[in-house]
Amino acid sequence: MARTVADRLRHQLYLNEESQEEAEVRRELNREQTVTYRETENEEETEERREDSRIRMERLREEREENEELMRAMDAFEHAEMIPLETDEERSHREKILEERNRAGVPRTHRAACKKIESEANVPIHYCGEMNLICEECDAKHFKAERPQYKKFQKCCKKGKVILPPPKECPEPLAKLLQNDHPKAKHFMSKIRNYNSAHAFASMGAKMNSPPGRGPYCFRIHGQVYHNTAAVGTTDNPKYADLYFMDATQASSYRVNVEANGGCCRDLMEELDEMLRENNPYAAIYKKMRQVLEEEYLKAEAENRPHQFVGMIISSDRKNLDQRRYNSPTTDDIAIIFKSVNGKPPVDRDIRGHLLIPSRGRKFIQINPQKPMCDPMTYPLLFPSGEDGWHSNMPYTTTTRREREEAAAMDVEEGEEQQVLDEEEEPDAEEEIEGDEDNDPHRLKRGSGKRKRVTQCEFYSYLISIRDYFNQVLAGGPLTQQWIVDSYVKIEANRVKYIREHQAELRVAQYDGLMDYVSNRAERENKTVGTIHILPSSFIGSPRAMKQGYQDAMSICSKFGKPTFFLTFTCNPKWKEITANIPNYLTASDRPDMVARVYNLKKNELVHDIDRRQV
Repeated sequence: MARTVADRLRHQLYLNEESQEEAEVRRELNREQTVTYRETENEEETEERREDSRIRMERLREEREENEELMRAMDAFEHAEMIPLETDEERSHREKILEERNRAGVPRTHRAACKKIESEANVPIHYCGEMNLICEECDAKHFKAERPQYKKFQKCCKKGKVILPPPKECPEPLAKLLQNDHPKAKHFMSKIRNYNSAHAFASMGAKMNSPPGRGPYCFRIHGQVYHNTAAVGTTDNPKYADLYFMDATQASSYRVNVEANGGCCRDLMEELDEMLRENNPYAAIYKKMRQVLEEEYLKAEAENRPHQFVGMIISSDRKNLDQRRYNSPTTDDIAIIFKSVNGKPPVDRDIRGHLLIPSRGRKFIQINPQKPMCDPMTYPLLFPSGEDGWHSNMPYTTTTRREREEAAAMDVEEGEEQQVLDEEEEPDAEEEIEGDEDNDPHRLKRGSGKRKRVTQCEFYSYLISIRDYFNQVLAGGPLTQQWIVDSYVKIEANRVKYIREHQAELRVAQYDGLMDYVSNRAERENKTVGTIHILPSSFIGSPRAMKQGYQDAMSICSKFGKPTFFLTFTCNPKWKEITANIPNYLTASDRPDMVARVYNLKKNELVHDIDRRQV
């Protein structure tokens, strides 16, 4: 027993004398040894280790409780003997000492109390290190402090469950404009939101609420967000997708003459229009729709009959597409063009959940933000090849990276063989080929039971993760800010939708009294009660979440006393971690994702200094 106590004291003295760097090295070595050992142990050893840990912790907890109970009894006995004998001056002195002790706080451990207080001159500047840790599943870059305990990164790809194909190479001249390798790159970046709006197939409608002052650019909105497009060929003032229904020169003239595009360069307008018409499948489907409409007019005139109406259905169904092979859909994948007498789609075609574009009719057509066409139609300069946005049919990837690489190699070989077969016999373009979905070797593996799917938050987290290839989504400056805000609104709207549709599972029956009160009051005032939906406290920003946070803060104050300090921790855009990980032609305000990551790491380190190191 004496030897154990001596070893414990010797170890404690050693820990008190080691520096902060030595402590970090020791913890890292212990962490790696623990991970290595636990990876090699079998299930029986794991269960035995957990049982030993449980017994040891239970014994320590019992000993601690016994010691605390004994100390409380001794303190109470001494206190009972002392209080009746002390004078008023001694009582005042004792209460003053207790007040100062409560205000200063007691160090949590003896080790923290024994450490010497270092002067501010000896405190090094905190540095997160280089962003050189690579995720083994998706190749995303991370800081050392972002690495989880078991080296599987969660935020970029959810430990390999969310794997999206890399985007196609950014076409010219957009790539040079975004990378500051074009004579008009500076002008383009200052007007990038105008250029995107001029070439978009759909609009984003929201009430802009720019912050006051002359600080860095900040995109801020207030209220509801809408995504709209319009019927084509119906107005004298065409906008958005209607501009792709006409030739390029005429479309550029309309774009330049719009008052909101004042200051934009016509040459850039024409170059970007040409780029999108060559690379974007949505531009191709509108061009095809125009050709079908012109052919119908000529045919109707030749046959001396009224022409039929031409419409288009942009499909939102991605169930039959392999997400590994088709990240940029083709024209036939995303749209169907039809002709009818009354302008309505064929009766055998179910258009629920799809986007119907008529050749005339409604002025505005609202796009569901939960559909895959919303992002590429609203942000063509961020998705120039028409890559799909998030949709509800994106399954988790259940294959390992090695299996995916082997499958990709097989796809290349099969693609070469298929190309030889295609040269011999090419099927009709309008022929619809039905395959055996269950026996398709290119489809992702499915787990048994309920099929799990990628959430919106996981999808957008994957897109904004930093990797070695050029990602135009993160190079858009002000347009990137707008897209990130728009994506966040979509995520929140989807969460609210889930809560609205699952009120029964969220146990809102306990609010029946509130509903009865509202109904009775409305009946007395001769008013109609709408549907009541309860936002739980788990939804950040809801009234219940704010009240719960306030009550937690008040509980802390009631136990430990009122706060002594109010700390304000701000971000410095010139921190080395920020400037070293963004291109030199972008500023910190152009990369809110990097600013948020670095700020969060430093904030966590500050909390760790206060909470653990007793700074």
